[in-house]
Amino acid sequence: MIRRQDHWLGQAITGLIVYYQIVMNSAWITLDDNPWWKIAGYLLYGVLLAFVIVQAWTYKFTVKQLLSEGLMLGLMGVYLLLGNLTVVIVFLFAMAASFYRVKDLINVYLFAMIAGVLTVAGASLVGALPIFLELKGFWVFGFKNPNVMGYYLVVILILVLVKNWQQLTYRYFIIATLAIAFCSVYLEDWTAILTLVVGICLWVIDRLWPKFAYLKINRGLLVGSPFLLTGLAFFIAWGWDHLEVIRRLNRVFTARPDIWNHYFVYSHVKLVGNSLPDPLTYANGAFDGAFVYYPYANGLLLFMLILIVLSVSINAMLKQHDTRFVALILMLLVFSFSENPPFFAFQSPLLPMALVMGLPGFNHLVTHVPLASTEAEKMQDIMD
Repeated sequence: MIRRQDHWLGQAITGLIVYYQIVMNSAWITLDDNPWWKIAGYLLYGVLLAFVIVQAWTYKFTVKQLLSEGLMLGLMGVYLLLGNLTVVIVFLFAMAASFYRVKDLINVYLFAMIAGVLTVAGASLVGALPIFLELKGFWVFGFKNPNVMGYYLVVILILVLVKNWQQLTYRYFIIATLAIAFCSVYLEDWTAILTLVVGICLWVIDRLWPKFAYLKINRGLLVGSPFLLTGLAFFIAWGWDHLEVIRRLNRVFTARPDIWNHYFVYSHVKLVGNSLPDPLTYANGAFDGAFVYYPYANGLLLFMLILIVLSVSINAMLKQHDTRFVALILMLLVFSFSENPPFFAFQSPLLPMALVMGLPGFNHLVTHVPLASTEAEKMQDIMD
């Protein structure tokens, strides 16, 4: 049984963590490195863990749900022992999300991101945080680099797109056009622009040709997209040493082929991940691109599970004829090709959402009406 006050509590805690991480991902932490900020973060994660424990103690699980929760708990324990808190947070968020609906999870990220971006950008406008880095010539609006602002802005817009998939108005397209202009002129974040354009194109296709995603070849491409994008990323990494065209496209890919090749050639993907160098840079760029970074940093075991869960989630949503969630996963996968944040649970709903959608026992959380123990609770969910 999902008690209404309890699932709102879980959402509130998750939202506070996302908001906290956005603020901590800003330039604020470089100006005020008081250790109490980190302690506050640990406390928030501890409260969320307590919520999960209490809910698990009082919830009547099915066998499938027990197996799924056990798998997530086991992997969370393994990566906790390995000291990989980034992965621990993925499973913690997913276990918390298993006690409320996926659409509520989307709302949590949307409102927390809006609040976080407004806080950081507002602080930069009043001079509390840097708005422009003169040394590098970047507009950052309170963050450490312009790509962070571009990422959050576009993720907010694609969450709004998914939330209003069936009743989108012309106002959205006006805002999206302004956002594209903003990302182009001030941030020069072409990945963010591409992701937003892909999202709008998916919406247009779904409106004009509702059966497009269900054509056999298109369905196969959609379900296989996580593996296809992984293959493409590793092909580019390999091609740096073998194909001149990859070297010529290095600037288009913002130096990622060179970086990917460096780790592809000189490091080996391990079962549970590698120790990352500090600072995590090679050549002139950071190690960005989730399909190469994630298996290297977190291991082949977890990465294969994530790819399988993503593919199963897409297939499950196609079976339910829910193209909005298919589009959301695809948009975040496109963003993940050259950036890492979509694979971080405190910066994107992608992995917690995919785990809930893809693991057995939680299908009811995707539909409008979740499991409820009484007819009165079912009617209340329908009225909501």
